[in-house]
Amino acid sequence: MRIPVRWTKWDIRLGAALVVFLLIWGGYNLYIGYSSVDPEQLLSEAIANTNKATSFRFKTGSVIYVDGRQETLSRITGEKSKEGLHIKGEMLNTAVDIYQIGNKTYFKDIKDDNWIVIDDNNLEKSQMLMAELNPLAYFTIKDSLELKVMDVEKVNGRWLVKLEMKPDLDNPWLEVLWTDFHYTVWVDKGKRVISKAVLRAREKTDDKTKLELTIDFSDYNRDLKITVPKVKKEVSSDKKIFFLPE
Repeated sequence: MRIPVRWTKWDIRLGAALVVFLLIWGGYNLYIGYSSVDPEQLLSEAIANTNKATSFRFKTGSVIYVDGRQETLSRITGEKSKEGLHIKGEMLNTAVDIYQIGNKTYFKDIKDDNWIVIDDNNLEKSQMLMAELNPLAYFTIKDSLELKVMDVEKVNGRWLVKLEMKPDLDNPWLEVLWTDFHYTVWVDKGKRVISKAVLRAREKTDDKTKLELTIDFSDYNRDLKITVPKVKKEVSSDKKIFFLPE
């Protein structure tokens, strides 16, 4: 026999008041916890821990704005582990699938579904493909100017500290074309790693041309396995090259 439960107006009002109180209390504690953050220390530790990670997955997307018109430069997903690196996506409207295992680079030849193998080559050290192959290259920062905590935001189910700054970079390749850098970085306060970053800059010779790059990191220090792709017929070269889509 079911016993009916009757809710009076006072019961409903009390329940609603309790919910509001818990929300306010939770928000207050969250604010107190993050308002005491030292942005310099948090950013420094996050960059160090991100660089020390044995493995992670990432997504990058870069666009350029020319006279208000948006053009996509690249959309890449990647994973990095002790074994090597793998990226897949599009660059300059060209499909790319690249493995870096040790000092061997494997390029997917889309036309005949085979792999081109380049010996004694390490693309991760190239600054020409920073975001696509090594997004951490964007965080070689000499000084974080105007660094401040902007907010606390929930991203992918976790509360992250949102930082903004105008960095003084140690990256000659990037600084050849671009200037006036502005970074927005979302840091996981508990894990002390970078979860997301949006980088903006403008071209040195044309104020109307602007760059925007978005990087997402995930699965830090997971057991990621990257294995050598199956090569039907090895086409190899001992020349060190830097890949650029045709």
